[in-house]
Amino acid sequence: MFSIYSPLCSICLTLVCLAVPLAFLIRRSISRPQVHQCHDHQIVAASIKLSHATESPFDTAMDRTDPGIYTAKQIADFVLSLSELTDEETDNAQRLARNHGIMDNWSVQKGVQNFEEIYSFNCVLSIAHFYNVLPRLKDEEISNTYENCVRAINSLTYFLRTPWDKTSRLPGPVKLSKSERFKLDRVWDICVCLLGAIKARSGFQRRIRVGDIPIAHDIHYRRAAKFALDWTNRKGKGRICQKALKFLIREEIEPFVQPIRLIDALKYTEDIQDPNNRFSHQACIEDKCQFDTAPMYEEYHIPGCSRSCGKSKPPPNSEGDFIAISNRGMPAVSISNPKKWWVEAGDKTLVVSHVWRDGIWGTRDRGINKCVHDHLVKIAGENDCTSYWIDCATIPEDPTIRKKMIMRINQTFMQAHLVLCWDRGLATLDSDIETTLLSLIVSPWHRRAWTLLEANRGRQNKITFLQWTSEDGSYELFHLSRVLDDVFDQPHIPLWIRSTLVELLPYSDTPLPVDAAGLLLSGRHASRPGDSESIWGLLRPIEAIDRADQFDYDDPYMYAKKVDVAFISSNATRFKPYDGPGSWRPGKTNASSWVRTAYGGIKGEVITFNKDKKILVCKWWAKTQIENWKSINWESAGPEVKRLQHEKVDHFALICPILKGDPIEVPRGEWASPPVKGFFRTSIAMECNRAILITQGTGQKDDIWHWEGLVEMKEGHSLIFKPGENEVFKIGRT
Repeated sequence: MFSIYSPLCSICLTLVCLAVPLAFLIRRSISRPQVHQCHDHQIVAASIKLSHATESPFDTAMDRTDPGIYTAKQIADFVLSLSELTDEETDNAQRLARNHGIMDNWSVQKGVQNFEEIYSFNCVLSIAHFYNVLPRLKDEEISNTYENCVRAINSLTYFLRTPWDKTSRLPGPVKLSKSERFKLDRVWDICVCLLGAIKARSGFQRRIRVGDIPIAHDIHYRRAAKFALDWTNRKGKGRICQKALKFLIREEIEPFVQPIRLIDALKYTEDIQDPNNRFSHQACIEDKCQFDTAPMYEEYHIPGCSRSCGKSKPPPNSEGDFIAISNRGMPAVSISNPKKWWVEAGDKTLVVSHVWRDGIWGTRDRGINKCVHDHLVKIAGENDCTSYWIDCATIPEDPTIRKKMIMRINQTFMQAHLVLCWDRGLATLDSDIETTLLSLIVSPWHRRAWTLLEANRGRQNKITFLQWTSEDGSYELFHLSRVLDDVFDQPHIPLWIRSTLVELLPYSDTPLPVDAAGLLLSGRHASRPGDSESIWGLLRPIEAIDRADQFDYDDPYMYAKKVDVAFISSNATRFKPYDGPGSWRPGKTNASSWVRTAYGGIKGEVITFNKDKKILVCKWWAKTQIENWKSINWESAGPEVKRLQHEKVDHFALICPILKGDPIEVPRGEWASPPVKGFFRTSIAMECNRAILITQGTGQKDDIWHWEGLVEMKEGHSLIFKPGENEVFKIGRT
């Protein structure tokens, strides 16, 4: 049974209390309506006025009398409210919130009275209205309002957690009956789904990235996540990979996927009837997918093929053309000139993103199945293309040429006329749009590293998915951008599904920072050793380079100026070539645990000197007392850290990343208004049972610290940071 006394819960509990506002209300007013451009249409910007808790709860006055039992409405209205809402806007917000879909086929808990009132809570109305007016807000206002809403929901998380954890160092005096708690649990679910839908909609329709502030997982969500994993393990029929499910709901990322609803929607209790789906995930576990290591399928043939179609391969006299083209660009297969096999890929090329283990494979010299070639020619011709590109038909095995081709992947997909994403299981799925999108996020195609890069580099409005419509090879293309526009604008699509679509944001045109790319790759598979790191380098912001084929892709942080300190604070293998031991830079995508969360840290500044030396300058929560050294759990440390246990270390520090929203220091008595009585009682900033160990030698002439690695603290010896226990460090090797 899941325990709320786990160290991770303690971390998240304290995270909530310092990252979220709980002491008093501050009025935030978004600027007056202004005319601006959005999607090439001139519209009038909307205006939102939010009241929300914004200050930390430290050193607040505490009414010694029993505060009594609070209602769900009191707390929901306290954490977030919205003024100046018309009757029509209220009706629209309530209509949206009611369509959350979280409780479909579920009944309201016995004893809960007046459950319908949750749709009139200010917290729910505020975020629902935010979603409705999002197309009319300026980009900056979307980001600011989103952050304030996250702070409010984290406040709600604090209220929901404190009564459960009687040993918490952050006791909350809030009392709730079981029925009122049930209401607030649903309010949390609805608001988080709204935030996920807002983030997804902002990315796909407005092309902006929001959401770098961590959202704390509430206790009931974590229980649901564990239940989903246990249930699919015991009752599932191989439809959902345990590793894929764990990746979607892990503690270190945002809680935008509703795990119980997901497995229910994909009918996990039913056997797989599709004869085209020959692979089952029944043997998969949380850290290993059988699909990644099982023998490949037999070579794939198009539906309707006799399976004796033979091979389609370049003629012997085409080698000269291939070499000439590969010296300047990416070779593609011509469909318009029967006398010329190779042409240079460009803006009239159909490019294909697929998974080799689906059986769609071949080599440049041996060729690919003729039915596959003929079908790609057909799709290309019917979509105004003059050539097609697929890796198994164009990239040779020679390592030197292969590297040259890989260096041109970005350019090839960015300039493509059409990107065809081909997942064998998804192509045979005959279902509604909601089920198709949910199947996509758990598909092998979505969970692989190379396909992440390919679809990310393709233009959002060019990405399509292949779907068979009959057994004779007839097909249709599923245009991702068009489908998502319909989903976000159609009132019948449940909120929990719209929230889940955050998973597809890597395929939008929003920027993908280097840290976010590393996080995405941490749970995705690439068959060849070193490929994941090469992909990470290729995923770094394209604006940092002049040409896609003129860079060394082995170092993803080559052009980084700012770094998310939460992401780098992990157990990932460090970057070696330049920095050597003690580098702060993750060098591989193999991170499996983080000090706090895997995103949402403040940004550290990267200073480069002597061309290849990089120093990280940033403020951290820090402990330097000898008793903290004695509290390290050396048995759980990696070999690069464990060696220090019996060595003489002149100076050390145990540091934890400061997250966005953490109060670094709160002066006593400096409040803009009196704190709310009866709600808060704490002076603890945060509690953490993991940290990064850094060291420094006495004889060192500079003030540079060496990054040693992640450590865990002994049970009962977590690090407790109070406001002001932070320090700026320069980390690196000179």
